[in-house]
Amino acid sequence: MENNNLNNDDRREKERVSIFATLKYKGLTKQKSVEAGIVNNISERGIKFQNTKFIPLGCLIGLSIYISPVHEPIKAVTRIVWIKKQAATEGYDVGSKFIDMTDDDKVRISDFLRAYLSARTA
Repeated sequence: MENNNLNNDDRREKERVSIFATLKYKGLTKQKSVEAGIVNNISERGIKFQNTKFIPLGCLIGLSIYISPVHEPIKAVTRIVWIKKQAATEGYDVGSKFIDMTDDDKVRISDFLRAYLSARTA
């Protein structure tokens, strides 16, 4: 029998790396104010972050991800693919898929993930 109850980890195509970083985001359709969030994990395909505002599924947002205090943020357009209310706080866990970013920012994410995974296995 086929298992149709796969969790997010089972459906992932790329390995996610748990990190602590900050981000800023702005809705590209209706929301024009800039909001802040905390990055939980990142992969070449998407990002999970926490924030205090509800973001509707399918919403396009522009992200600025601050994975290094000495470099410019990585900028990307993402689509919200899931959102979950946190039980213990007033916040939300948000899963977002990368839709568009510059080639340079794609390389920066890839290099960051490769370096992180190499250090973890060393």
